[in-house]
Amino acid sequence: MTAEGETAPGFAAEEVSAQLVRAGEVADRREVGLWFVGGALRDLLLGRPLHDVDLAVEAAAATALELAMRLGKLPGWTLEKSHARFGTARLRGPGGLSVDVAATRREEYPAPASLPVVTGTTTIEEDLGRRDFTINSMALRVGKRGLTGSVLDPFGGRGDLASKTLRLLHPKSLVDDPTRAYRAVKYAVRLGFAWDGEFEKALKKARAAGAFGALSGDRMRRGFEEIFLEGYWDRSLGLAAELELFGDVLPGWAGPHSPSKKKSILAAASASLDALRREPESPKPEVSWKRLLAPLTAVERAAVASRLNFPKALRRAAEAEEP
Repeated sequence: MTAEGETAPGFAAEEVSAQLVRAGEVADRREVGLWFVGGALRDLLLGRPLHDVDLAVEAAAATALELAMRLGKLPGWTLEKSHARFGTARLRGPGGLSVDVAATRREEYPAPASLPVVTGTTTIEEDLGRRDFTINSMALRVGKRGLTGSVLDPFGGRGDLASKTLRLLHPKSLVDDPTRAYRAVKYAVRLGFAWDGEFEKALKKARAAGAFGALSGDRMRRGFEEIFLEGYWDRSLGLAAELELFGDVLPGWAGPHSPSKKKSILAAASASLDALRREPESPKPEVSWKRLLAPLTAVERAAVASRLNFPKALRRAAEAEEP
């Protein structure tokens, strides 16, 4: 999806609530808490159409998986895949609604930028505390009448929605997972929000801890590509450059305030990338990267391709000289 318009109409809140009635019935029979969480709840509160739904099951992984399997056997529901170890599953609901189910869990990060290690089952409140931004850390109960009750909001997410603020849950958030910096740009572009005054302090802390250096090329590349999908290149590039995210890939790949005009992201690349707005669909990654890397030298393009672990086809496109 792009910020310039959804390719599918999505579901209204009332439709989603009605479709989740059966899920609530299954959870009630099993006497487990079922919660509507994450970005889906954020978008519901913002009045945006929903495409994907996340449900948290307040139970052990095996119980969450059992609930998903029972739901998948009901008319109109299909279990598409599941992971027994983590208690996660993906289902397709009535009308094509995509539903991800996961057990509430506790996580730890052994080192900066490492993948989290699941250390056990926990409450919905603690599960919300492992997430990225306050606006994604709320929950709403799912019962036999669909979405019900008041929003569970332990971190002030509703207030941040009202003020259009992106706020991390704790100062070490970007040390644990520096890909949240790319998500900050993505949400800022998509929602028209701005990060709070503590965000850049957390970013400095993450860099000092070596989190971006420890981040794999694949995860870093996917972070940028999530930004690409949002469209609005001037704003996307400006915010990514403001956070100096390009310099984490290639030292000296500067932002808009760099004295080096040659390497300024906005001055050298924005006009080329702006042409992507006029393309009918989101461009393929190789098109985006080729345009973005155009201002760099051949040596610099090769260095970016190596750091971001470009697949062969993407590497060839990125390193190719313009005709």
